[in-house]
Amino acid sequence: MNNIVKILQAKRNILLEEIKSAYYDYCHKEKMLNDKINKIDITLAKINEYMEPYICPKCKGTGVVKVCDAAGDTEEISYHTCRGTSLKVSEGK
Repeated sequence: MNNIVKILQAKRNILLEEIKSAYYDYCHKEKMLNDKINKIDITLAKINEYMEPYICPKCKGTGVVKVCDAAGDTEEISYHTCRGTSLKVSEGK
């Protein structure tokens, strides 16, 4: 009987170590993925910051605006000033 208890206790300890190892692996991978996500977020923020002066102020960079027809229905159309490019278009002569 004493031998069975020792074997079960040893198996229990092995399983606890597996849990610790799995948790460590999970935490390590989560940190690695969060670091990658943060780098992408920083890059996107920089791109948005640099692009802000060039974005069409009327359509807010979407290239489309919503318009209402006489029946009250809305539809999206290409914005005529930026010609659907979502960028500011210079007022050429």
